[in-house]
Amino acid sequence: MARGIELNNPLNIKKSNNTWKGRVTPGKDSTFEEFHDKIWCYRAGFCIMLSYFKRGIHTIHSIIHTWAPPKENDTQNYVQFVSTYAGLGKFEVIDFFNKRLMCKIMSAMVQMEVGLTGEDKTIAEAYDIMCKDKFNM
Repeated sequence: MARGIELNNPLNIKKSNNTWKGRVTPGKDSTFEEFHDKIWCYRAGFCIMLSYFKRGIHTIHSIIHTWAPPKENDTQNYVQFVSTYAGLGKFEVIDFFNKRLMCKIMSAMVQMEVGLTGEDKTIAEAYDIMCKDKFNM
């Protein structure tokens, strides 16, 4: 079983100082976060992407180069896959508040990270949770 699936972390989010909702503490992995359920991983992923947007990282190309840098990944292939899956040019500016598009991007990232498909409903629920938490909606 892929490490990200075992840890309920299909985005392979590395451990940091963030105290993510739904995080298992202490987790059983020294490098990657562990979550009680995948929905919390997806919420954390959207929070990370929101922080990217606040820093001016607004395209699939720049998001993936930040998320999966070339020193650790085949970043160009990752960018191409996400861009094609989302139906968006890799240098097009993304509207973070376009839920459908953000969920497509997240779904493609999950497929690239661990090969998991069919998570669309859970990803959409995580987007809603993140929006409610971050924007008091």
